[in-house]
Amino acid sequence: MKFKSVTPQLLGLLFLGLTLSLAACGGGGGGGAAPNATITGTVLGTTLMAVDANTNAVVSSAGADPSTKTFSMQLAIGNNYKFYLLENEGTPFARSYPVYVFNQGQNQNVFFIGQANTIDLGFMDTASGAAVPALGLSQMELLGMSPVSFDSTIPTSLAGTILGPADMQGNWNIHGIADNGAWFHTGMNIASDGSVSMGSPVSNIAGYQSALAGRTMSLVMTPGGVMTSPGDSDFNAFMGSTRQKFIATDLFSGAHQMFIAQKAPSGVFSTLDLQGPWQVQGIINGPGFNGWIQGFVAFDTGGNIIAFSTVITRNDGAAFPLSGTAVMQLDGEMTLGSSFHGTMNNNRDEIIATLTDAFGDACLLVLQKSTSTSHTNADFGGTWYMHNVSVISGSADGRVDFGAAHYNSAGTASTATMERFSTNPAFTTTSSSLLSFSMTINGNGLMSSMSGFPGMTGEAMIGGVMPAMGTAGFSGFMSMDNSLFITNMTSTEGGTNWNMMILQK
Repeated sequence: MKFKSVTPQLLGLLFLGLTLSLAACGGGGGGGAAPNATITGTVLGTTLMAVDANTNAVVSSAGADPSTKTFSMQLAIGNNYKFYLLENEGTPFARSYPVYVFNQGQNQNVFFIGQANTIDLGFMDTASGAAVPALGLSQMELLGMSPVSFDSTIPTSLAGTILGPADMQGNWNIHGIADNGAWFHTGMNIASDGSVSMGSPVSNIAGYQSALAGRTMSLVMTPGGVMTSPGDSDFNAFMGSTRQKFIATDLFSGAHQMFIAQKAPSGVFSTLDLQGPWQVQGIINGPGFNGWIQGFVAFDTGGNIIAFSTVITRNDGAAFPLSGTAVMQLDGEMTLGSSFHGTMNNNRDEIIATLTDAFGDACLLVLQKSTSTSHTNADFGGTWYMHNVSVISGSADGRVDFGAAHYNSAGTASTATMERFSTNPAFTTTSSSLLSFSMTINGNGLMSSMSGFPGMTGEAMIGGVMPAMGTAGFSGFMSMDNSLFITNMTSTEGGTNWNMMILQK
């Protein structure tokens, strides 16, 4: 630029202005708006949100592409940000995961962005209950995104979607099964500091009962609802969005176990709460038979199983006997015969139970109230957390799995994109190799077909009833409120496995 005449005073003013401009821009870029960095990545959830770390105000929100699950957003450099992965927005199951990295011996979630680069965070793994980028820390810092601190303050817009220690507190009813042929049930209290006090455990195996009675543990929960136990790397649990149930898998006293915890109800119960039909699903482990069961049962107002109403079968086609008159205590504790012990939830639509069946084998059962409803494949939509317990043919050991999955509804089928199971190498956190398979559901909540799952064999149910198929097959049922989905299936991965897979939103 040329000036026709420049006085010393004007030159001084121009020099001062240029100096201030350069200082304000960090030494370059002129006096315009600060340049932007591009933040990208791959998620199972729906949206990545960025907030100003100083004000907690939302500055950007980027939805993931429905097909590729990738997102992209522009952020001004020179600022500190926090990021949250949002899932199941606009539903009662909304949940948010803060983006964390582990740096200098601690979790950090405040990031300074100092360079106008494209920063691809890679696959955002939520197995821990936080969203952890696949991008390595050194590469992240090289691109100009530096973790600087930790801030637990939650943006107002995310209230109710993030869980905390208070959601664990209180009394819980526990029912579970282990692959040593044991079932167990007990009460559990979780204190405000996460310490656990066991009640008086009951099990069909005396040694396992004694081990449970002497167990000491404490629990911590991430904002995404994943629960772990310090000192026990095998323990994984996930709290449902209702805060009324969590499901856990563990390796304890030499046995793989899965248990379901219901928040101890506060109401008064009677056999009237049993009236009507219930969908039954369960897993069996014992010296006589390993496998799974499914069917339905109906009770009258007196707790009697209605004659000819019980259609429960094992996966080998054999009938699973369940009969008699239930006794319901005021606190929701239920017995039926000599070994059946269950508890009902506050909503009166779920019973978790353990028993020794007529063949002498341990069983874990879930009974869900079955009423007229109108399920569609869209009910699969969103992110779920899975727990799976397997009993394996010809082996004394079973397996437990834990992980997340995101389901996309598409046409007449729902395509399920899996993140991973923590103990199964067939499931990975590499976005290019995420597993997809299709599922369909009928109006009553029963899975009517499934294809593409690795190693799965068998046919669909016929009219909602499982036919006799030897060691093949599967069944599934979704709860009335769409928060719980249980799949029983037989797979041939590494041998014949009988699985009970429970999914929670």
